[in-house]
Amino acid sequence: MATPRIDLSSVNVGELFSAAPTIDTPTPQPDATAPEPASVTDPAETLTEPDAAATDPGTPEGGAPAAPADDTDTGADSAPSLVEEVRSLLGYEVEGEFEDSETGLVALTKAVGQRIAQQQLEGVFAQLPDVQEYLNYRMQGGDPRRYFEAAAPEVDYNTLTVGDTDITLQRSLVSQMLTAQGLDADTIGTLLDGYEDANLLKRQADVARTILAKGQEKTKADRIAEQARIAQEQQAAQQAQWQTVQDTITRGNLAGVIIPEAEKTAFFEWMAKPVNDKGQSQRMVQRETMTTDQALMLEFLLYKGLDFGKLVKSVQTTTKVSSLRDRLKNSSTSAPDRMKAGDSGTSRSTSLPSFSDLL
Repeated sequence: MATPRIDLSSVNVGELFSAAPTIDTPTPQPDATAPEPASVTDPAETLTEPDAAATDPGTPEGGAPAAPADDTDTGADSAPSLVEEVRSLLGYEVEGEFEDSETGLVALTKAVGQRIAQQQLEGVFAQLPDVQEYLNYRMQGGDPRRYFEAAAPEVDYNTLTVGDTDITLQRSLVSQMLTAQGLDADTIGTLLDGYEDANLLKRQADVARTILAKGQEKTKADRIAEQARIAQEQQAAQQAQWQTVQDTITRGNLAGVIIPEAEKTAFFEWMAKPVNDKGQSQRMVQRETMTTDQALMLEFLLYKGLDFGKLVKSVQTTTKVSSLRDRLKNSSTSAPDRMKAGDSGTSRSTSLPSFSDLL
């Protein structure tokens, strides 16, 4: 069927554009030249088919085509590893990096376990500060008996109550205070009688109790400080000793035995670096697993005055004796058999050559 023709005699170009769908176009730059208007070839096509940019939801304002959507979010972080997920679920802040493997999970579990134990211990210390004080004292090598002599004496003057009618306790307290000041027994007895006659014994007993309580606290603090000083001195001595060991190994000559350069560090770490939860080095572990023969071998070396030359000679002699014994043992023909006449292993006698034969 023929397409009906449209009468364009009464329609101008401006009305055609005003009838078309409105399209927002970007504002041209001030220095840009305005493009020439496009020629209209078929007004009917303009009326019936709107511009694709106006109806295409994927086209942004300004008519520029939209970039295709990318399913891959390049800005997003990669999925967390299993170790990181477990670490997040546990909710404990632990230092260190843990690989995404069974070994990493074990290491993470140990680290979190230590953190939990530390928090629990800190909670105990917060509630029982005397426990922390005693633990620090013992960790520094302190004698528990000396600690409790000062920390838990038979009489705790801080908690002692002095009654108004307890004359015996009052005289005892004042006597202990005066004894600590260096007074003799006769002088102390005279002063006690004078305090009691002047009704001053109770007041002096209260003063004595306060002084004795402070003395107990000072004794306890002094013992703790003394043990801390001893521990610090021991630690400094150990560090100096290990420094001497390291310097000796670095020189590389141990009583004539040369340590290869490539083994110096490994040898020192074998002696000093902890390898287990007990803080033992590989040297300590190997000494615990040493056999009786190995231990006696070291003792024999000490017996020889650490003379490796004598030890080497002893080893060489033992090797030679063993070799000779094996040779005699493996001999196919015994001496008595070789002594028998006609034995294939015995050489037959021959006559000596004459003088003429020699010439």
